[in-house]
Amino acid sequence: MRRISNVYKEGDTGLRSSGCTSNTVRSTAGVLYFIENQTDQGRYIGPIVRISPWELHVNDPDWNEPYKVGSRVDKYHWYYKFVGSSDAAFGTSDHEKHRIRRKAQQGYFTLGAVAKFEPVLANITGKLCQRLQEFKETRQPVNLSNDIGVRTKEIVAAYMRGGTKQSSDAQVYERSNVIHQMLDSPELPVKDKTEFRLALEVRTFVGAGTETTGNTLVVMTYHLLANPDMAMKLKMELRAAQRASLKPLTYQQLAKLSYLSSVILEGHRRSCVGVHLASSELYVAIAKVFMELELELFDTFEDDIVQSIPCK
Repeated sequence: MRRISNVYKEGDTGLRSSGCTSNTVRSTAGVLYFIENQTDQGRYIGPIVRISPWELHVNDPDWNEPYKVGSRVDKYHWYYKFVGSSDAAFGTSDHEKHRIRRKAQQGYFTLGAVAKFEPVLANITGKLCQRLQEFKETRQPVNLSNDIGVRTKEIVAAYMRGGTKQSSDAQVYERSNVIHQMLDSPELPVKDKTEFRLALEVRTFVGAGTETTGNTLVVMTYHLLANPDMAMKLKMELRAAQRASLKPLTYQQLAKLSYLSSVILEGHRRSCVGVHLASSELYVAIAKVFMELELELFDTFEDDIVQSIPCK
């Protein structure tokens, strides 16, 4: 009965079938057509169009209430089902519950906290360069996607543990990690501090910090190698900064380089609780790889790295 009532709701327009199902447009031509179709509807019959029993498509650039900092809008629960659990902060749709869960974590992802992790980050990134150097000596092509994926997972796993042993001096970092951060949070309720829920949080962190940063690094590397002039300009900036520093460049120093920053911003357009960790990975990895190695593409084209959704 609820879906039948949606068909006849006053104030919103669109296909009548959209009040009953979300498959009216998606089932035939996929997401791209779905978006274009709703934009066309909005152009002809009004700025607000019903596209499913739960969704309205609003074509009004001046209406930005849900996106304001002080907005208390719940997240769309259907979309966040891909996370696999509504008990993890990222998959929590309720605004207030999400705010409490995220606040319990965010202190662990500040710029200052990430800066303390930089020696470990540099060490793991060095392993990547060493691995690529081995392939150079054998004159064999390397699947960079796999190698970068391994290193980004190693980085985020080490960060979740609160650091790792350095291969050079076996230094063990202070045993304070994101689990302790959440357990010590005065706002987080006791029911959210169970072993099961905290394990879900860590699983989400590792998953989110592996594929996202890894894929961004792969895409950025491809475009730099596919545009030699850009790669050379980046190398020249990095080499000049290295000569002026006389020691390995830190994340803070790299973040001040204008061309490198433009490269990072172009490849990395998002903001999340782990944005500082992701940015430090991108800066350090891109800088180290392009300073130390001479890479070229092998049997790789833009279609190989562009993400798309099939229409059928």
